[in-house]
Amino acid sequence: ELAFEQLKWYKQTINQSITQYDDKVIELCKKVDPTMPDSLKLKYLLAGVKESLKTHVALQDPKSTEAFLSSARKSEDIFALKQADLDTVATDTYLNATAYQSQPDQTNFTPTSNNNFYRSNPPMYNRNTSNAYNGNRQNKPSKYTRST
Repeated sequence: ELAFEQLKWYKQTINQSITQYDDKVIELCKKVDPTMPDSLKLKYLLAGVKESLKTHVALQDPKSTEAFLSSARKSEDIFALKQADLDTVATDTYLNATAYQSQPDQTNFTPTSNNNFYRSNPPMYNRNTSNAYNGNRQNKPSKYTRST
């Protein structure tokens, strides 16, 4: 009875690997019913797996507990690689920012300094395209119109 309640409510914890989770659920399944079918064990495994893995594993549609574990391990490995990449990028960004800030005699440009430049020296754009077109035309009569 106690093993069944544990199995029914058992969830993978944040720091628990998929292998540890799988071992615990299978152990509880054996305590509840040593002859429990693989399909029922699979349902318990899927019910308590971390949300971050659940969708990825479910998309693989495992048909056995072994297929579940294989799919979940792959997903867990991919998440670990992604996290390692994010950690590396964050560290590199921090190191680059620190190195940049420690360089002497650097001139820092700010958006306000650029705005002041443009206020005192506004760009000269010809906004009237028809005038620009007409200015480029030579004042010759068109060969397609009649002179009156």
